[in-house]
Amino acid sequence: MDDSHTNSFNKPAWEEQLIRLNGWARGLEISEDDAAFVSARKKASSERFLEGQAEWNIWAQGMLAACKMLADAGIWSTVRVWNNELALARCLGQNDETVRWLSLAVTDFTDHVFKEVVDAKGFIFPGEVYFTRATFNGASDFQTAQFYNVVSFKETRFNNDALFRGAQFLADAEFRGAHFVGRSSFAGGTKFLADAWFKAVVYQRPTSFRRAQFSSFADFEDAVFQSHVGFSDGTRFERVKFDKAKFYGKVWFNEAFFAGNASFSSAHFYRGKIPISDTGEVLTEDLSPEFSGATALKAFSLDGAKFDLLPNFTQFNFSEVKWTPSIGPPEPIS
Repeated sequence: MDDSHTNSFNKPAWEEQLIRLNGWARGLEISEDDAAFVSARKKASSERFLEGQAEWNIWAQGMLAACKMLADAGIWSTVRVWNNELALARCLGQNDETVRWLSLAVTDFTDHVFKEVVDAKGFIFPGEVYFTRATFNGASDFQTAQFYNVVSFKETRFNNDALFRGAQFLADAEFRGAHFVGRSSFAGGTKFLADAWFKAVVYQRPTSFRRAQFSSFADFEDAVFQSHVGFSDGTRFERVKFDKAKFYGKVWFNEAFFAGNASFSSAHFYRGKIPISDTGEVLTEDLSPEFSGATALKAFSLDGAKFDLLPNFTQFNFSEVKWTPSIGPPEPIS
């Protein structure tokens, strides 16, 4: 640590700057254990959200600037700790200044019901974000949003279309147990730079991860795809698990890139239905699971996987394959 930077850090001025950005917190004890503070923060998140992208991002950029001041002074200090209740790894502050910043940067919509369309396109989220168990009754647009810290959509319900095209997740992204009733899209170069948790997610309508980038671990175990889904055209997985996932529609993994271990153990690829586009166009009549042109550099496991139709592995570049799938007649969809 450079003591000259630390000695030049003006703590009272920095704290005042932080409070100006979060006027709702003036006079409150900034503590996760203080009910009044947590309640006020949740209300502030909602009010700021309604002001739209411009006002939201002014606050976010101010918070990021305050964080940079701590980093430049050598004061910023965190440790990554797994939280069992939230089922994700949180960054916890190791000194008063870092703890203070982290508490004020939180966006909290836990259990919130969004009755109208949500337009969060291009929003910058500097701190932790919680949409845990939230309900989106209208369409939700998070395209090109930037999540600098952990984000939780755990057990969130999207009753309409949900768009995350081009979004960037710089820390753990938690979607475990979420339910997508409408169409959803994580296509267009959406980046997951840390772990991405999609375990036991239900996708009722078509979804796309086309060209998405998973730079750490991606978990789709027990996920249910009730319509067609695409992980094609350069979707990149560092490590991924689709164990026990159920694919009831056409699935595309053509030209996907598996850099690390990939597992589809006990996954079931059903015969499914012919995929139809938004305009009513038939996308293809070939319902075979599509893996053509994909690349797997390390272990690729299909141990116990079941295919109702013969999959297409034309020009699939394998390195190490565990292949004991079952191919047989389709079973009824339960």
